[in-house]
Amino acid sequence: MKLIIALFLMINSVYTAEKRIITLGSTATEIVYALELGQEVVARDYGSTFPKSVNNLPSLGQGHKIKTEEVLKYNPTHIVVWDKRGSNRGVIEKLKKTSIKIIELGVKDSTQQTEENINIVAKALGQEVAGEKLIAQVQSDVEKVVEYNKAKKNSPKAIFIYARGIGTLFLAGEGSSAQTLLELAGAKPAISGFKGFKPINAETIIVADPEVIMLFHSGLESLGGKQKLAEVPGLKLTKALKNDKIVAIDDRALNFGPRIGLFAMELAQKLQGDLEPTAKVNE
Repeated sequence: MKLIIALFLMINSVYTAEKRIITLGSTATEIVYALELGQEVVARDYGSTFPKSVNNLPSLGQGHKIKTEEVLKYNPTHIVVWDKRGSNRGVIEKLKKTSIKIIELGVKDSTQQTEENINIVAKALGQEVAGEKLIAQVQSDVEKVVEYNKAKKNSPKAIFIYARGIGTLFLAGEGSSAQTLLELAGAKPAISGFKGFKPINAETIIVADPEVIMLFHSGLESLGGKQKLAEVPGLKLTKALKNDKIVAIDDRALNFGPRIGLFAMELAQKLQGDLEPTAKVNE
């Protein structure tokens, strides 16, 4: 490893005149691109798929694991890291021993954290003006959600189910990114009494009796469609299933990146039954 790092330091001296950015984590990638620095990104992690143009870049890692060697071969000058799971802590510590500038982002689930992360990246990469503009846009997006919810005056009880097939189902509890998004979108969390996520059980579901059930699009697909939810113990007794109030969201909606206000607006409109949500989250 010491030899690899030494070779990297020699090679990297050639690239002092330009930024060569690697982004690790979808939120890191989205912020860098939103700051109009996409042309300087040379690689990204396996999970970063937005904006669409990022898919033309080399992809690092399998799942959430990155190797030091595969990062170094792209001779980066900067690495922007959003590592919510902490999966790559060891690799990042090794990379800090090189000349690469490591820009680490916070992982709290809040719009304040979103703004702080934008500011961190903007300052580190010399994009302060673009950063201020992007923060103002995020604030505007979130304010539109607040005003929308005030006008509707209806807060449906909702739950989020993390699904990866019928045998892997978890409920989101207090303090989770899912509940934070639901509250931002104007819903009342129907689940309390535990933090994070826990395996689903019929008793909890029946007591909660949600009016809306939220899942990722990929989670709903893993079950074989919303009709399969009736096979989950307790769910067919809920108001949500009786009234066909199943809402699917983008898998990246819980990452609290620069599109958080748009994701929240799209969810708010779905919660209220608006047939044609106006939020353009994938543009």
